Amino acid sequence: KQKGLSNNTINLHIATIKHFFKYISENNTDYIDILSNIDKIKKIKEKNKEIVTFTSLEWERIYTELVRSLDKAKSYNRYTKPFALFLIYHTGMRADEVLHLKKESFEVEDDVYKIKIKGKGNKERFNYISIDVVEEYLDKLYKLQKKAGLENEYLFITKQLNIMNYVNLLLYNHNLLKKLQI
Repeated sequence: KQKGLSNNTINLHIATIKHFFKYISENNTDYIDILSNIDKIKKIKEKNKEIVTFTSLEWERIYTELVRSLDKAKSYNRYTKPFALFLIYHTGMRADEVLHLKKESFEVEDDVYKIKIKGKGNKERFNYISIDVVEEYLDKLYKLQKKAGLENEYLFITKQLNIMNYVNLLLYNHNLLKKLQI
């Protein structure tokens, strides 16, 4: 704790060391058990962090600004970041999950899109969004992507046909919230 490391970082170090010694114990030819001593090392308890959420008024301001940006955008480049955030705010998907969406990820099921996601650990899961909420914006994304000559299986790509950078999306979100004074 003297180096100013967070409890989470210390706990990650402890877990790594435990796994290393477990491997040593299981794979040594002298059958020396060092795990019994290592298991006595306990992780540091972390404080429960308060989850900060948007108020109804803040959400309304964010939503209104995203819709305004989507309606105003005339180019694929100006459209992708607000649309990615629109999906994040509506579905709760992680930024990386949204950036890795493909056209084939959207499947119509009744009056919703069933969105196939490759989540953490490459696990497949599904998320849902009303067709009424997103269809017009998704269609505009496809048209702008085609107009820009950037047709690709992925929805959010750069001019070099790479998947959009996660950091650029976070910066856009940061600037949006700053602009709205949230």
